[in-house]
Amino acid sequence: MSRQNKNQSAHDRRVRSLANTLKNEGWKVQADLSNFDQPDPIGNDGRIPDILATRGNRTKIIEVETPSVLSTLK
Repeated sequence: MSRQNKNQSAHDRRVRSLANTLKNEGWKVQADLSNFDQPDPIGNDGRIPDILATRGNRTKIIEVETPSVLSTLK
């Protein structure tokens, strides 16, 4: 789904904040942002997750949605 520039900026700030928090907690983080390694596409449709974090044998896949995107899903 496309986001308007204002919403994209809010989305990217939230992704960056979460990614940095996970890095500070000791997770190896890949994020769909500049200055981060980009995660590989996953799933049948080959979508790139906002964040893929691993630590030991644990993996977190995180998608961030802004309120404007969520309102279009209703």
